[in-house]
Amino acid sequence: MLRESAIRGYRVTCRKPRCSLCCYQGWRQKESAILQRLLLHHLPADDVTVYRGHLTLAVGATVADHQRIVGRFLRLIHTSEKATGHTCRVHLTGHVTAPDALHWDLLLYTTMSGRSVRTTVRESWTRAGGDRYSLAGIDTADERVRAAKYTTKDVTETKRKYVHLPADNGLNMTRYTATFWSGTTKDALWRECIVAWFGVPQPPEEVIVSNNDKPLYDHFTDRKLDRKTRDYAVALVRSHTPTSPDTALSLDKLSRRVSIPRDWLRNVLPNVHGVQTTSTGSIWRDTEIVMTAAVSAVV
Repeated sequence: MLRESAIRGYRVTCRKPRCSLCCYQGWRQKESAILQRLLLHHLPADDVTVYRGHLTLAVGATVADHQRIVGRFLRLIHTSEKATGHTCRVHLTGHVTAPDALHWDLLLYTTMSGRSVRTTVRESWTRAGGDRYSLAGIDTADERVRAAKYTTKDVTETKRKYVHLPADNGLNMTRYTATFWSGTTKDALWRECIVAWFGVPQPPEEVIVSNNDKPLYDHFTDRKLDRKTRDYAVALVRSHTPTSPDTALSLDKLSRRVSIPRDWLRNVLPNVHGVQTTSTGSIWRDTEIVMTAAVSAVV
């Protein structure tokens, strides 16, 4: 899979922030996209105000200090939301600024007044044991996008600035209050991003591997198969075509598995490396052909 992706010119990343600089950048881009989707399309009320800011612990704070203080701060914010009846929801992203230093970039949306939300954040952070904080209001949609990128450091130019990868010390790099996702989930928001970018739905992996033959999503929209949609369809079919003739699928079953109409699927299959057809017309993917092509290309 890695060799085939390299041949096709795709950069493969696991998006784990502790893996490598490339994967850390992929993680930040994904987190940024999810936050942008939430702030632009899923806020619970028209009178919600968005804020960004920082939370800093005392110099020399340990990982245990961060876990304890941040956890207590989020619980206090959630308690104040229930006590006042006002929406007040917080998302935090850890930013490692030195081998022994980290602060938290904050995104918050609320129906409280400016004075009330600043008082709530200040008192909650102080009671939790934090040191300093900052908070600034955001007015426009463009500012929300910039705030999401800044909070996740999606704007950081890694070629010009040192970037410290998070250590494998058990500290989660994102923390948020229980109701922050406003009735949806991160996975659902990410799938919405995929739909917005490519025009096709992304089947969740846990459904795909269940190997049921029921349609997972509605078919593609009836429009010209543009390049982005075709590339996405190729990747989708490549990932979910059986790799053994014993488990080969008919065209109809493969169409339902990946939610691509038969006519479109016929056009996509020739672009998928290693696709084979059995004597009964079932479809499978020969990984040996793919590996041979990869080795030949390298040689």
